[in-house]
Amino acid sequence: MVRRSGPHPVVLLVIVLLAASSAPAATTYRLGIGVQAGYNSALVQPVERLGESTGTVAAATLSLRPFVQLRTETGRISEIFSYQFLGEGMLVVQEVTPAFSYQNAIDSQTRLDLNPRVTWSVGISGSQGRLNSFAQIQNAGAQIIEAPNLVVQDFLAVSATSQLQAEATARLRLWQPVAFRAFIPYGTINRLNVETGEDEPINVTGALQSYSLDGGLGLDYELARARLGAELRAGCFLPQRGAGQAQAEAQPLVTGQALVRLNADLAPRWRVDLQAGAFVVTRADAFLRGRHIVGEGPTIRQVQSTLATPVGGLTLSYALPQVEALLLLSYQHTAMGEVFIGRMTLSDAITLRAVVPLPHRLGLSGSVGYRHADLFVGSTLARTDYRVNPLTQVDEAVSLGQTYDLFLTDAALSWAVRDGMSLFLRYTYQYQKVRGELMDDSQLGLQDFDRHLAVLGLSLHWPTDR
Repeated sequence: MVRRSGPHPVVLLVIVLLAASSAPAATTYRLGIGVQAGYNSALVQPVERLGESTGTVAAATLSLRPFVQLRTETGRISEIFSYQFLGEGMLVVQEVTPAFSYQNAIDSQTRLDLNPRVTWSVGISGSQGRLNSFAQIQNAGAQIIEAPNLVVQDFLAVSATSQLQAEATARLRLWQPVAFRAFIPYGTINRLNVETGEDEPINVTGALQSYSLDGGLGLDYELARARLGAELRAGCFLPQRGAGQAQAEAQPLVTGQALVRLNADLAPRWRVDLQAGAFVVTRADAFLRGRHIVGEGPTIRQVQSTLATPVGGLTLSYALPQVEALLLLSYQHTAMGEVFIGRMTLSDAITLRAVVPLPHRLGLSGSVGYRHADLFVGSTLARTDYRVNPLTQVDEAVSLGQTYDLFLTDAALSWAVRDGMSLFLRYTYQYQKVRGELMDDSQLGLQDFDRHLAVLGLSLHWPTDR
């Protein structure tokens, strides 16, 4: 039996909390509150959803988004907690019953200084609500390009991250990341039974839920004007399983990724961030197997159980002199399990961002981005499947899954009215085009859409001296 050395992690955490609470450092709090009002117009094309076809929807919506943020620092512990509520109603709707959407979202970011060289960062976030086809809370600052899931309505979403970081020497840093994400819709929707020709209710949770869990180890070493690092991660991903027989055949996927990173200052105002590596995903029931034959007789087919692909990215940034403006160009080739759309994706994305401070306490920012992604169906890891045609008894190639192209551009103008008060105006345009077909009607497909969103926001924070 292997025995642990030192105190249990829970006991260690209690000791740290007690030590921090008794520390002489003063406790500081910061409270922020605000509201955002937005106008959102969208066009959604017909889509097949579990055998049910939706109609073309054109609608304009008005949304309200109050939020509150609390920040506290007490010695070795810092905490940022935020809550926001999104309420939205359709103003003009064609060929669909008007629907009101809402979403409650909370986020907690905690940092613990275990000792002068070791820190532990923990993030927990969750949201619950009902979405119509047009609204969702996203991190506007991150500007993440993703394909919104525009069909599921009632849902729970949960994510948790942990990173333990230690400075082994003045130049060497080690860290241990862990991340969990879940998207859990609930309720029922109708699915057409092809045998009876009648709709039958399908439990959404079993058909469309998705989970991911991964962790790893990383290190980086600081040089004179650069930082060199590496990271290994392993995890599992449960894709959207669909309904009926497809759900019974769906399997969890095992993932692994190795990356090396280089961050360097090329010149006083130029900086480059480079990463390169490999990503591997395989079915749990056919671990690291390639193409192989499954089934017998007319159901025989060839499947792909393992996918290996290079991944990486390049980010180049430039700080303009005098005006303190920033330009950033980024390209990323990634593979990941995305729980919100329930798919394993292989994508390429390019983004250009700019931040420009203006006189009179004004600020201007904007971005333009494009993403192309392959979406694999369930636990199938190939874009093409080979099956026997029951009529001709000849092998035929069958296209699987979907691909989508997503274009996004936005611009924002902010104004610091006075200490503790700021206004901002933001406009966003999104266009998504989906190609390909689903393997069968038990899967949830993405939709084409064309969306304009304008948001006006006000934020207040107290105290104003920080």
